[in-house]
Amino acid sequence: MHENSYKVMIDLLRRVAKPGFRALDIGSLDVNGSYRAMVEKFGVIYHGLDAAPGQNVDVVGSAYSLPYRTGDFDLVMSGQVLEHLELPLVAVEEMKRVCRAGGWVLLVAPYSCPEHRFPVDCWRFLPDGLRFLLAGFESRDAGIVHPDCFGLGRKPERYQPVWRVERAC
Repeated sequence: MHENSYKVMIDLLRRVAKPGFRALDIGSLDVNGSYRAMVEKFGVIYHGLDAAPGQNVDVVGSAYSLPYRTGDFDLVMSGQVLEHLELPLVAVEEMKRVCRAGGWVLLVAPYSCPEHRFPVDCWRFLPDGLRFLLAGFESRDAGIVHPDCFGLGRKPERYQPVWRVERAC
């Protein structure tokens, strides 16, 4: 995790975090840093999920099929992970599902950086791309804080998924 990613995520948290909120961090494995301490300073209850076990991982699971009920979290966050997912749309749809009505999804992903496989490196993101992934949410905001792009969206009370993702057999 690079310094700019922390800066961008803390700015997003300042905008929406409240003590007692429950947060889910998708891609929480501490490879070279973690958001946990930053999130907990806001009085937010942190849960970390990653595809592999290790430091800072509370639950091992897939970003494509989160092992939580609909609406379980006030904040669902993902920093420096979307570029490593072959299907970021599927992952963000799952993030939106487990976010409660009135809750927030916070995304930070590279806009410009060298290739860095872990295990793959598939994407770079622009504000329009993150707004697209957050379709159906209110208060969508996205921008660039070089070398990262951020997206922020609030789940409306009567949210209906915009995309229907079907799995091929």
